[in-house]
Amino acid sequence: TNLDQKERDLTGSLSNAHMPWLSQYIVIKRASQEANYQALYLQFLDRLDKKIPQLAKTVLTVSIDNIRTLMSDDKITTSSSLRSLLKNLGSWLGGLTLSKNKPILQRNLDFKQLLLDAYDKGRLIA
Repeated sequence: TNLDQKERDLTGSLSNAHMPWLSQYIVIKRASQEANYQALYLQFLDRLDKKIPQLAKTVLTVSIDNIRTLMSDDKITTSSSLRSLLKNLGSWLGGLTLSKNKPILQRNLDFKQLLLDAYDKGRLIA
C-alpha cells in the first residue's frame, strides 16, 4: 500500500555506492527467503528501474552469481534448505527475465553446462 512512498524515499537517498549492497540485500535477504513477496519485490524493482536503470542489472547479476554459488556447493544434494533457496532464486530469476520476455544469456548462466556438471557430480536432485 505504501509502494509509492517507499520508492520516493529510496530514490531520494540512494547513491551508486549503495547499489551493490541494496542488490545483495534484495536477492539474499528478501527474494531468496521470502518467495511469497517476490511479486511485490519485482513490482518495486520495475518502479525503481525507471529512475535507476542500473539497479535491475545489478540485481540480475547478483541473482545469477548466487545461483552459481548454490549450484557449486557440495551440500546442495543433502540440504533441503539450500535446495529451497535455489528454487526461490530460480523463480526470482524467471521473474526478472523470462516473465518480461528477456532472455537468460548463455554467457551469464549456461544451463546446458549446469546440467552436464550436475549429472557428472551427482547433483541432479538440485
